[in-house]
Amino acid sequence: MQDSTFYVVCSSSSNDGWKLLDHVALLTSQATVLTANFLTHHLSGPRKPSWPIQLTLMCAAMRALTEHTHLADVDKLRMLTFTNSSIPFIIPSDIIVTPVSFRVFNRGLLGILKDLEDCETGNREISAEWVVPKGLWRKMNDDYHLSVAQNKHIYIDQDGIKWSNEKVILFLHGGAYCMMSTKTYRELNYRLSKTTGRRVFAINYRLAPEFPFPCGLHDAVHSFLYLIDPNGLAIQPHNIVVVGDSAGGGLTLALLYYLRDNFFLKKKFIPWVDLTMSSASWDQNKSFDLLIKPKDDDPLHPVNLYLKSHEERSKLIKHPYVSPLFGDLNNLPPMLIQCGECEVLKDEINELVKKISETGTTFVQHEVYEDMVHVFQAFNFLEPSIKALDSVGYFVRYVLPIHQRNTLILHNRHCSNECTVVGTIERSIARFCANFDVGKNILTNSQQIFIL
Repeated sequence: MQDSTFYVVCSSSSNDGWKLLDHVALLTSQATVLTANFLTHHLSGPRKPSWPIQLTLMCAAMRALTEHTHLADVDKLRMLTFTNSSIPFIIPSDIIVTPVSFRVFNRGLLGILKDLEDCETGNREISAEWVVPKGLWRKMNDDYHLSVAQNKHIYIDQDGIKWSNEKVILFLHGGAYCMMSTKTYRELNYRLSKTTGRRVFAINYRLAPEFPFPCGLHDAVHSFLYLIDPNGLAIQPHNIVVVGDSAGGGLTLALLYYLRDNFFLKKKFIPWVDLTMSSASWDQNKSFDLLIKPKDDDPLHPVNLYLKSHEERSKLIKHPYVSPLFGDLNNLPPMLIQCGECEVLKDEINELVKKISETGTTFVQHEVYEDMVHVFQAFNFLEPSIKALDSVGYFVRYVLPIHQRNTLILHNRHCSNECTVVGTIERSIARFCANFDVGKNILTNSQQIFIL
């Protein structure tokens, strides 16, 4: 008995020792890569003319992490990507973060979510947070008190239901469905709130591999239903803008599909829309982007983590809720899709935009930013990031109201407004407005959605 106990203790220590060695090896490889790229950047110049040193090092670090996943596990990845903490030194001093959580009740969801829905007893909670700058929060409070005085703070529909007139953003974070959180994205959500003039409601959906597909979609649907619940916040569906980046963009499209197919219409922000990773840009841009294509036998391959197993992968890989590129893109709300010229997802995003434009029923504004990489909007030290967020603000404040006020439709030949390398925002908006043809009705009271 003593020998057995002694063996167990030694085995545990040995495992901890190997984990420590792996951790040291991972950090050493990162340090080596960063040093080499730092020297190359300054001695030979950046990989792209407009890249500052911060972007060079960021891309190098992310590529090195993907190439050395054999030295890591999910917990290490989450630690290195600030899944459980805010990224230090970048959180604005005037940010207001309000943590919240809400219970998940059985709402009778059907289809691919039915089995998960049948397990809901009302005891599970989803954590989330509201993000807003202090100045905007003060203005919103002043506007609210004025609307109360004028009896304009609520809308009462024909059934007597009282709806809030607040306009909000529902944010679904990226992270390959297995890492990152609302905390990781606080700075981006702060800027998103500031540019759009709306509070951001960011949720922590369940992550793989502990909670594989369709758990994340299930949580996204319940978050949307929580916002519009007449007995709760009672936010009108057409006053919700859904924003997502990377995996969050793919999840946004999946949310769109599910709500359209089972309830009503909604909208989205750079998406990851094809989990087959079969487009040419995965190879063409691999030396530039911060993402690289994982090896098929990678134990931390995000698609395998998300879809549980190779068997599930082969069965679900082209399901529209997994890879939205293969879904029906008809009759969806207007979209703004932004991507970087140097990202590996560029081809699948271009294909998505092409398919949307061919529907003749869904408007898409496509913006491609020169020299930029995956989710460049999150890097506030980049000028294109600032321009991209400004474009989102213009789209939310000025373009979407055109749809809602005038109930206009676009002719098939004008359904896609693709801005290859964005010029001025004003010119982009002018082109957008010029594409409208008055007198045709479509998509009234729909959601707004953006994919970053």
